[in-house]
Amino acid sequence: MARKLNEIQQKELSFIKDWCLTIIHFLLEKYGLDVVLKMFEEVVVKSYNEQNLRGSRYLIKDINEFAKELPENDLNELNLLLNKTFGKDLLKDDDKIAKKIIQILKKGKITTEAQFRLVLGRVEQIYQNPDSLEEVERLNKLLSEFETARNKL
Repeated sequence: MARKLNEIQQKELSFIKDWCLTIIHFLLEKYGLDVVLKMFEEVVVKSYNEQNLRGSRYLIKDINEFAKELPENDLNELNLLLNKTFGKDLLKDDDKIAKKIIQILKKGKITTEAQFRLVLGRVEQIYQNPDSLEEVERLNKLLSEFETARNKL
C-alpha cells in the first residue's frame, strides 16, 4: 500500500529515483548487463512506486557510495553527466559532509545519532589511507566518547 507523501517528500522521492536510475543506466551502458545493477534498478522503481521515501534514501546512499568507487575517468564522466542533468554531482555531497565533519571536530563532540553515522562513515571511507591516520584517530576518539555517553543513559 502506497504511503501518502507531501509535495516536498514527493519531489525528493522523484529526484532520488531519477538520480539513481541515471547512475545505474550509466553503469549499465559503461560495463554492460550486470545482474546486481538490474536488481538495483528494480528496487529503485519498486521503492518509488510504493512511495517508500525512507528506503529510497538508503538506496541513494548505497548507489552513491558504489559509484564513488569507479575508476577516476569513469567517475569524472559520471559526474559530468550528473552535473548536466541535475546541476550537482557526487562530489558536492562530499563537500557538505566535509563541512559537517569540520564543525563536529571544532565542537569536539558528537551530539546526535546522525552526527555519529556521519563520522563513522567518514572513518570507514579514510581509515586505510596512511595519510589520514591523525584524522581517523581524532574521529575514533569522538565516536568512542559518544558511545560511552550513550551507554551510560
